[in-house]
Amino acid sequence: MKTNFESILLSADRAVGPTLGKIKSIQRINTVGGLPPVEPADADHAGQIRRQKYSAIYRFYSSK
Repeated sequence: MKTNFESILLSADRAVGPTLGKIKSIQRINTVGGLPPVEPADADHAGQIRRQKYSAIYRFYSSK
């Protein structure tokens, strides 16, 4: 059973502002947890909140 999100590298084409506006790519690595529960969603569980543990390292890359 898969328990973690995969590592990814995304293009940051919508960042704005003096700091984030320089970001060109965002990389997520070493993810742990965060996936939705495997149990089906049904009427018996409607409105319930389920907390999931999640951690990851995010790297932000900018152009010079």
